Amino acid sequence: MNSDAHVFGAGSTKSRVTQDRVAELLGAAVYHNCPEVLVARHPVLALSYVFRFLPALGWYIMKKVGPKRARAVNDGRS
Repeated sequence: MNSDAHVFGAGSTKSRVTQDRVAELLGAAVYHNCPEVLVARHPVLALSYVFRFLPALGWYIMKKVGPKRARAVNDGRS
């Protein structure tokens, strides 16, 4: 069994960040002594930052976009 089976979208490789890009980002983070690093594709990364710094705005966006996105995933239009 795949160890990443619990990750959403684990079967699709087109929606993942490449290993080379992750290594590059983590290397830069270690070099700059960053205590925390977020590695994700856009718009997930942008929404992560919104939730971190403006949680009320993040929840507003999720209430507007979330149901449409969930329907798209269920219909296979992801």
